[in-house]
Amino acid sequence: MMKNFYKGVAIGFLSIATLEVFNRIVNEKAKKFKLNINEGYYYTWKEGAVHYNVKGKGPAVLLVHDLSVLSSSHEWKMIEDELAANHTVYSIDLIGCGLSDKPDITYTAYTFVQLISNFCEEIIKEKCDVIASKDSASIIIMTQYMEELFNKIILINPAMIDKMPLRTTRMKLFEKRLLYTPIFGATIYNCMVTEERIKDKLEAHIFNADVVDEITEACYEASHLNHSKGRFLYACKTTSYVSCDITDVLPKVKNIYLVKGDQQTNYVIDEYMSINKNIEVVSISDSSIVPHYENPNETLIEIKKIID
Repeated sequence: MMKNFYKGVAIGFLSIATLEVFNRIVNEKAKKFKLNINEGYYYTWKEGAVHYNVKGKGPAVLLVHDLSVLSSSHEWKMIEDELAANHTVYSIDLIGCGLSDKPDITYTAYTFVQLISNFCEEIIKEKCDVIASKDSASIIIMTQYMEELFNKIILINPAMIDKMPLRTTRMKLFEKRLLYTPIFGATIYNCMVTEERIKDKLEAHIFNADVVDEITEACYEASHLNHSKGRFLYACKTTSYVSCDITDVLPKVKNIYLVKGDQQTNYVIDEYMSINKNIEVVSISDSSIVPHYENPNETLIEIKKIID
């Protein structure tokens, strides 16, 4: 009987060791060197170190990437240098993303509202314009409603307004607990967030195929930096902890500009404009979900018309 017990223990340890080796291989594979760890600064925030870059001189502009474990300040690679010709450009990696720390906290919408607010007050130290994309749109709107930190708000292909932000299920909560476990959670996450899946998703939504490989590599690297600890934010997103309903807030926020790719459908834009009729919309040709990557020249022209 003891022999079987020791055999079971040995098999258990071997299985755990195998999973750990797999996780280490994934993290090594994810080193695409698209995110420059030797560039930029770190802001010491209460939940961890937040990476950011500063370029240029002039009126301040804050760039906030999509609120996703796949995203980072690399998203602004094609436009930030040009913007920095006449502005002080701050590009931030949100906590849980990119080169920032990825603590095993419970991430909520208010976590990111606090981060943006504190970063503006302690690092930028003046009112600024802000450019944000997709899921970060609701965070920026809520931050402006609470703090009035921004002059003009440019939202690039904002995500659909989530009118049921607190929905979740017992299964989702169980998945969240699994993802927070040290080895098994990392293995599950690494099997779900693969380079192939990221590329397939991008190919289905990006109009300009020439940028797919570059974005795929940056997304894969961002999602697996720091030993795949992006799984904590990933888990909180799947349980809707990071969602917030801005329906009642949106009409009270001024100076909002929406930028969309001309290959994108209009239903989200129509939803925003039905709630706040003062929103202005700009369409970028030959682009879809990331016009600032697919057609950066035209995107820059339109952004400069707004903030210059």
